[in-house]
Amino acid sequence: MAREWLKGGGPTERPTSARLVVIAVVLVGLATASKDAQAQARELATVKSAELPVYSRMDATSKVVNTLMRGDLVEIDRGVTRAGSTWCKVTEIGGRSTSGYVRCEDVASRRSKPSEPLRLIIEEPTPKPMAKATEPEVKREGSYALQVASLVFKRNALTLKTRLEKLGFRPIIHMSEASITRHRVYGGAFRSRQEAEVTAGRLSVDGFPAKLVELEDGKFGPEIKWTFDLNEAIDLAHALQKKDYAPKIVSETTPTPVHQVLVGEYQNRAEALKVLEALKGQGFAPLIVRQ
Repeated sequence: MAREWLKGGGPTERPTSARLVVIAVVLVGLATASKDAQAQARELATVKSAELPVYSRMDATSKVVNTLMRGDLVEIDRGVTRAGSTWCKVTEIGGRSTSGYVRCEDVASRRSKPSEPLRLIIEEPTPKPMAKATEPEVKREGSYALQVASLVFKRNALTLKTRLEKLGFRPIIHMSEASITRHRVYGGAFRSRQEAEVTAGRLSVDGFPAKLVELEDGKFGPEIKWTFDLNEAIDLAHALQKKDYAPKIVSETTPTPVHQVLVGEYQNRAEALKVLEALKGQGFAPLIVRQ
């Protein structure tokens, strides 16, 4: 350890390279912990409302920067309580729309938080490789278009298309694919097809219509429902348990259609920008895309 004398006092120690390395390691560890904490705060969720405005600030009187539809997948950062409402920062999955804020009660978190111990079989096979998005066919001469939204459910895309048409726009829908997890709920798994058929009949009587399918392991299962929302699947499994069934949830990642709602065909970016501002004035958050 090197020493140097201060004027009018005793020696003081200068940190050696070894001490500097220790300090650097500690700082890197703190930075990593901070990033991990931020990642844990983010969750996947689905939109519960038929139409959900996204605000620029945690205030319902602030500017609307996007409009989401029921069933849309989003990523949320929980949550700040202001004036009696809890707000979440939200980012749409499958699109490049501007982030903003919604009331947390309007989205359903996909993180499992059962109110009682859950004894379910939940299978999660190895995800399949993500399918490459198919480029939309270019049938028009325009170089630019405006993407108003990118939606999983076709009915939501059609609803948005109708809404835009009423406002005087001429929207079109292009379809591509994204890799999204679906959750299938079964009323159990049986080695015997006959036993599975008997259980399917009981399920129908109890208000859970099911179809019989053969599972990958050679067993048979009455399939009741599939959903993108894991919480919805778990709630259904709880209801089945209360009727003395042994439910099973199988999660699988599959290529899923994504519907892009586009407006216009513009020869230059300046023309597209004019219409973009008009759409913003109607509460949308469009993006300029190159065709």
